Amino acid sequence: MLVMKRKEDVALVLAKCKEIIEAVRTREVEIDQACMRREEVVRKEVEERVQWVLDRETALRAEERQLEEGG
Repeated sequence: MLVMKRKEDVALVLAKCKEIIEAVRTREVEIDQACMRREEVVRKEVEERVQWVLDRETALRAEERQLEEGG
């Protein structure tokens, strides 16, 4: 009888462990997805800033050429 009770207790503990592991895996997936979304947002922000710098550089060079031609 005691052995049966122990087996039941172990089975319950194992079931709870499996439940916890599944919850952790689900949370890991949620965190990974959130990180990927944030990474994409940051990547777009960086691309926009790089493009702004390139556009600004082009504008400054054009202005420099105009000054050289007019000066």
